[in-house]
Amino acid sequence: MKVISTNVAVRRPEPHGRHEYTGIDKQPRPFLDLEIPGPNYGDGSGVVGDSIGDHAHHGGAEKAVYAVAREELDYWEGTLNRVLRDGYFGENLTTEGISWPNMLINQQIQVGECVLEVSIPRTPCATFSGWMDEPGWLKSFTE
Repeated sequence: MKVISTNVAVRRPEPHGRHEYTGIDKQPRPFLDLEIPGPNYGDGSGVVGDSIGDHAHHGGAEKAVYAVAREELDYWEGTLNRVLRDGYFGENLTTEGISWPNMLINQQIQVGECVLEVSIPRTPCATFSGWMDEPGWLKSFTE
């Protein structure tokens, strides 16, 4: 497994008005500083300086750092016929050579100097759907 991009949110107004702002627009940074957030959603990101707009459903110990495989972005690039840069799915880590869907809940993995533990798969949300601007995105992504 290899980390090919570390990404932190650029805080932007949430265009659909569900929340004041969104942190889905992750941009590459040279490194991440990690911290342990509180146990509950709304307790913030595990990435120092990251931004979360929907505190009721994101953040906390169960959603502290989000990782996506570059291979998954490549699949969606081909399916959607558009470029998806590292961080575009709102991930803090873009990886290569690991199949995240095949990881087990509570499985631990060494990433750089950190040990991360898989907690839950991503549940696509309305903000993600709006960000992607693809008809039927939530259904397609979930399938």
